[in-house]
Amino acid sequence: MKKNKLIILLKVVIPVILFYLIINQLFFIGCIESGSMEPTIQKGALTISNKLAYKKYTPERGDIIIFKGENGESIVKRIIGLPGDKISFIDGYVYVNNKRLVEPYLSSEVKSYSSEKFNVPSGCYFVLGDNRQKSNDSRYMKNSYVDEKAIIGRAFYCFNGLNWGTELTKYKEK
Repeated sequence: MKKNKLIILLKVVIPVILFYLIINQLFFIGCIESGSMEPTIQKGALTISNKLAYKKYTPERGDIIIFKGENGESIVKRIIGLPGDKISFIDGYVYVNNKRLVEPYLSSEVKSYSSEKFNVPSGCYFVLGDNRQKSNDSRYMKNSYVDEKAIIGRAFYCFNGLNWGTELTKYKEK
């Protein structure tokens, strides 16, 4: 009888634990608790992020990232500014290095406001939520920049309510 339990342990429990450990090293799965990324990612959606995305490549403008916030919470936002960029806001639009940023993922009525100008330091990123009026992002955070060491991964898929899922396509600048 003890031999059967040991065999079950070896055949079932250990593979399940190994599978969990491997998945946990590759992906971050989290529930979105705010509406700051709407309409791209709805409040209550489940996101899947690739933890290895930035082991070989550097984050790019437009990437949706998951990062550790100042209080250790997991936060999802979109990268707007890269290291060395100068970010400003004019008439509700985002300017990167004095050029208006084209943001096809936003609805036309979304405006971005801030009276401050930001110079993104080396090794850091400037992030904004897609729902600019309801996003506690780089414009308002105590430390305006996300250190590259705080990035958990790149979000690539989300499950919004009753919808089976949405691939978070990678935005490319033109």
